[in-house]
Amino acid sequence: MSKGGKIQLLVIDVDGTMTDAGIYYDQNGNELKKFCTKDAAGFFAAKNRE
Repeated sequence: MSKGGKIQLLVIDVDGTMTDAGIYYDQNGNELKKFCTKDAAGFFAAKNRE
């Protein structure tokens, strides 16, 4: 990418990157994952800078 070029695609692994890598279960046995809203906010802020 040249200086000042636009990022067209960002690929990340969500588990352990945007989560605390923990697995939680609710009272019905459904698997849940907790996401860091600060990480997600950073991605949305970067997208909105277009």
